[in-house]
Amino acid sequence: MAQAISEWLQAFVVAELEAVLAEHERSKKTGTLIHELDDRFSDDKSNFRSTVSSPQLTGDCRLQIVGVSSSGKAPALQLTDGFCTIRATLSESARSTLESEIEGADPTGDVFSLTGATVVSTPWGMPEGHVQLTINNLQYHYHIRKKPKQPQPIEETPKVGRLLLEMMSIRNAQIDDPGGSQSKHQSQPKESANPSRGALRAEPHTSTAQTAPSKKRPIPSLANEGFEVGGGVNLAKPSAASKADQSKPVIHQKQVIASTTSPAL
Repeated sequence: MAQAISEWLQAFVVAELEAVLAEHERSKKTGTLIHELDDRFSDDKSNFRSTVSSPQLTGDCRLQIVGVSSSGKAPALQLTDGFCTIRATLSESARSTLESEIEGADPTGDVFSLTGATVVSTPWGMPEGHVQLTINNLQYHYHIRKKPKQPQPIEETPKVGRLLLEMMSIRNAQIDDPGGSQSKHQSQPKESANPSRGALRAEPHTSTAQTAPSKKRPIPSLANEGFEVGGGVNLAKPSAASKADQSKPVIHQKQVIASTTSPAL
């Protein structure tokens, strides 16, 4: 008999958001870049990222697939631990592992554990994109027909919502004074700097206004195996605030986040 999945996702996400915010504060005090303090963290001024692997992630960190949608280069998954849901994309390695297990079948209901993942967080964009996972490695387990009843979107949980408000304050301060919060060391561009560890095959970051519309790409093989495909958001390009958002007072933007809810799955 398949082992039932258990609650762990919210506590994990809260711990990672608290950790990346603590590193951000420490980087301000020391005048260094966040990834120079601990290379598992990064910040591109739009998205915070924290990368986690074993032994912190164990075989008990299991998630069930409750939905699949196309998302640019790779399909996006809607995952749950039975209590919360979160949006995720797969690295090439994780995608290959999953495809070899499902053999073209609909993956909805399949359960796997995370062995490597990056938590990506931003206060901007659509609610379901405020906290996402990039799954670097996974271990497939089994299929469960029964789906959990109405799990709560991770961004709507009180603790995660509070941390997203803190992120909004940080981003608003950066918009109001883009150079004031950086040391000389931080403001000097480094052409030889490596891409952030949490970004998987990410393209160079540009603002929304500078990004040309992407050409249509073939739907990934995982999304071509006979099940319904919906619309998605490409994690590879972090969302950025529009000019209208930048002109709004901080308090007003906080109210938008607090009141916005995710569309039903």
